[in-house]
Amino acid sequence: MIAFSFSLSELEALLKPSRIVGQSPHQISRIANLAEAQPGDISFLSNPKYRTEVAHSQASLILLPEDYTDEPKDQQVFFYSASPSLSLGILCKHIQQLQQKPALAGIHPTAIVASNASVDPSASIGPYAIIGEHSVVEAHVEIQAHAVIGQYCHIGENTKLWTHVTILHHSQIGKRVMIHPGTVIGSDGFGYETNADGQHEKLSHIGYVIIEDDVEIGANCCVDRARFATTIIGHGTKIDNLVQIGHNVHIGSHCLLVSQVGIAGSTIMEDHVTLGGQVGIAGHIRIGHGTMVGAQSGIAKNIPPKSFLRGTPAMEYGKANRFYAVREKLPQLMRHVRELEERLKQLEHSSPDEAK
Repeated sequence: MIAFSFSLSELEALLKPSRIVGQSPHQISRIANLAEAQPGDISFLSNPKYRTEVAHSQASLILLPEDYTDEPKDQQVFFYSASPSLSLGILCKHIQQLQQKPALAGIHPTAIVASNASVDPSASIGPYAIIGEHSVVEAHVEIQAHAVIGQYCHIGENTKLWTHVTILHHSQIGKRVMIHPGTVIGSDGFGYETNADGQHEKLSHIGYVIIEDDVEIGANCCVDRARFATTIIGHGTKIDNLVQIGHNVHIGSHCLLVSQVGIAGSTIMEDHVTLGGQVGIAGHIRIGHGTMVGAQSGIAKNIPPKSFLRGTPAMEYGKANRFYAVREKLPQLMRHVRELEERLKQLEHSSPDEAK
């Protein structure tokens, strides 16, 4: 845990709670969950399943939703806000900014930068990083150790590429983008044609990848180059770790893709779509604006806007819940069906008088 210490007045100025109840004499020097918190700690309630833990928590300061009604204990203070999780996020970002050393501008002696590449003097190029021919690195970009930028790439200002990120040729990265370790942008898509001899012939991919402003991409993701034209990730979209985005996919603005999502080629995802963990999307389909898809769902057809889906194949959320409820009873239902079949056979083979 990074060391820090804040007074309540400093936290009030930073977090701007809508309401404050209680008092505490303690400086806040640690973040902890409700169950483990001790005096001097800050905690928060975001998930309703932990609501009962607030009453027993020893935290000196607890961030709470505005509908929480119980009173704090002695020497405990409650800060209320519309989103306690977001308030904690503001605090964590502030701590990070205080503690992290800003990257020094300049090019490390071990980095390799092509003579015809353009690197702004305010950018930071880390140890053993590579900048390819004709690539452009704008102001205040941070490229960490062992990252590779291919030929004819463009990296927008204030973007951060963590260690071992690979940006392959002709890729464009917008402003304020963050790409985490191990991610590859611009690798070939999975494209083959089977010839008359049954062999799989590779199809060349000569298109581009465009990552728009304010996108964040997690660790070990892959965004494939378009076969032709572009693969696009829209403004403000956030992508978790281990996500695969196929060639010619267009992802809209402010989408959320949770870990292990896979999107096949040429699919279009409109703005504000949310995909849960391990969702699989078939190719050449369209996912409508504002759609939410539950974890481990499979999508194989066009989805209208504002849909709420789960399951494989995915279906409307309420219908899926009913389906899964019935599925649990299938063994019992099958036994009943077999019993009814046996009774029916007995009736069919009995005499009219016996049937009566």
